[in-house]
Amino acid sequence: MPPELRKAHQKNDLAVMNAYGFDKKITESECVAELMKLYQKLTEK
Repeated sequence: MPPELRKAHQKNDLAVMNAYGFDKKITESECVAELMKLYQKLTEK
């Protein structure tokens, strides 16, 4: 991955973690799992 793209990806990850109040040490996999849980709550009938 080009360094500029990696840096942009990391900045985006940090923005998402800040927006949702996630611990900044959370892994990308854990972050995705937490986001999916929130999405499932929003889409439950």
